[in-house]
Amino acid sequence: MHRRSFRDRAPRSGFTLIELLVVIAIIAILASILFPVFAQAREKARAITCISNMKQLGLGLTMYVSDYDETMPVMNMLSTPINGGGRREVGYDQQLLPYVKNEQVYTCPSDFLARAIDLPRCNDGALARKLVKRSYGYMGNVDTLQGYTRGQTPDLNTGMATLVGAPRGHSLAEITATADTIAMLELREGVLGCFDAHAFRNCDAWKLLGRKRGEGSAAFPGRCAASFNAADGGVPHQERGNYIFADGHVKSLRWTDVARNDWALFKLAK
Repeated sequence: MHRRSFRDRAPRSGFTLIELLVVIAIIAILASILFPVFAQAREKARAITCISNMKQLGLGLTMYVSDYDETMPVMNMLSTPINGGGRREVGYDQQLLPYVKNEQVYTCPSDFLARAIDLPRCNDGALARKLVKRSYGYMGNVDTLQGYTRGQTPDLNTGMATLVGAPRGHSLAEITATADTIAMLELREGVLGCFDAHAFRNCDAWKLLGRKRGEGSAAFPGRCAASFNAADGGVPHQERGNYIFADGHVKSLRWTDVARNDWALFKLAK
């Protein structure tokens, strides 16, 4: 009786080195295709959260305006410092906090910019110690070409509030098109504090998300040109930033859309 040897019973098939290399190459190709897709999906999810935050802020702004005789918050409301705070100025974040009731809505999950901690710049020391990033700015007076022709730096026909003269917020009656006038927007501020981080004013238009170094500087032959040439704006959500309008709605826009027609979306009277 013929008996099979051990060698005859052993498996005769297996992967060759070339086959293994081919499989590894295929996996690498698939990974190179899928990883960017996953990264885009994660960024899309962060952008949706960012919009959700801003919708809450827009709703809070609408409720504030309703409670204060249809008047927008002031840029820097003066108040006595509390809880060990270091400044008298109160930004939009503290003014809207009773309506949004959650400090985390001030932070965009796509905001990875490192901050220099400067706690004394807050009116409320307890809020400062929470180290909350402020990814959204409140519209003040900004520079425009039209303002330059009137000798106004910044343009007093811009923003939800003014610091010129007695600080005050504008009334809805002063805004000719609330659905086409930006009230709040995304920006990337390098200070982890309350004073600078909440304001968007003067030459701050260079901070718009998606703007590249030098872009837009031609629109500012005056004092703002240096800011536009010095650095890029904030990192955008797939080339866009999010904006809250004076009627409370939120819209995603490219920075060039915002800059169009001499920053028309920043102007009170169209």
